[in-house]
Amino acid sequence: MPAQKRYRTKYPGIFYILGTSVSSGGEEKVFYATYRKKRKSIEEKIGRQFQDSMTPAKASRIRSQKIDGKLPTNRE
Repeated sequence: MPAQKRYRTKYPGIFYILGTSVSSGGEEKVFYATYRKKRKSIEEKIGRQFQDSMTPAKASRIRSQKIDGKLPTNRE
């Protein structure tokens, strides 16, 4: 099975894939962030469009907080 297509946003380090909604079964955007911390490249799921009320701007703010250390990474 091929990898899902990534769609870029106007925010650096933020992209989304098209997934299926858990509640309605329709199409839903799933936002991801990529960044570097302590020389390691990290790619994390940030949230879903409808389930988490996520937008690209909100995902970008969460990404910047994780880079600054105000929020822990998903692994931490």
